[in-house]
Amino acid sequence: IRQVPVPYERREVSEGRRFSSFCPTCAFQHAFAIMTPLGQRLRLESTGWRRSLRRWRGAILAFTFSRRGQMAGKGTREISVFVGESGSFDPDAKSSQFYLVCMVFHDQDVSIAENVAALNVGLREIGIAEDHAVHAGPLIRWESPYRNLRRQDRRVVFAKMLAFLRRTDVTYRCFHVDKRFVDDVGILHDRLLQQIVAFLSAHAAEFNAYDKLKVYYDNGQSNVCDILKDAFALFSSKVEFVKNVAPDKYKLFQVADTIATLELVRLKLETDGHISDAEKDFFLTIQNLKKNFLKPTARKLYQ
Repeated sequence: IRQVPVPYERREVSEGRRFSSFCPTCAFQHAFAIMTPLGQRLRLESTGWRRSLRRWRGAILAFTFSRRGQMAGKGTREISVFVGESGSFDPDAKSSQFYLVCMVFHDQDVSIAENVAALNVGLREIGIAEDHAVHAGPLIRWESPYRNLRRQDRRVVFAKMLAFLRRTDVTYRCFHVDKRFVDDVGILHDRLLQQIVAFLSAHAAEFNAYDKLKVYYDNGQSNVCDILKDAFALFSSKVEFVKNVAPDKYKLFQVADTIATLELVRLKLETDGHISDAEKDFFLTIQNLKKNFLKPTARKLYQ
């Protein structure tokens, strides 16, 4: 009867010295032998089984050290944060009840080049240039530059943006303030800042796993710029604010705008139970809005 060795009992002689080292083959033998009935039988009966395992030694060691090499040679890990917004930051503005900020997160180790190329092809098919920045709000309201598009074509553009979102390995998180309970810009600023800081703090370990955080915002609102700088001060040694961000250069920036617009529609629906006439015309029915727009988008929510 041959006894299966314990993983840390491998002994070798090197330059006249005896030493212990971890043996992957022995570890596999040991686990198989003690955890499976087949292994319990084979470890007592079959020397051929043990010989066949030895032939795997080179493959196991090669895999182990190749993985170590991959980990050691890995470059800087980077996550991008694309910031979109919807609504008016002015508490007195009656055009929008809510002000909302959306962040889309993308691990730069995951390529989205194929998805971007497919989106560009789809947009060109309906006459939208690939360097055009899609704006979801005007698209829904049938405003410039989409006045020459039929409702069906506008819905196709919106659907392609959502299809791009579904196929792309990104997540998002939205933060909003109900302006009915805010009468000062400073309070609006503080409430948004508190929400964003609370989220970043709760997920600090995940974000700290990256070597660099790049924030993309087009400086559309100076107040939002201040909020982002204050919030991401938590990662001051890693964060970089990208300058001169042009929406037409980044599809994920356009995705952030699309999500922010949809989230604003959802908030209005949940709060007041109704949406605007332009939104009714675009989404056709509340059921269609929930099933084909809100529900698929929510699957990308950063948990």
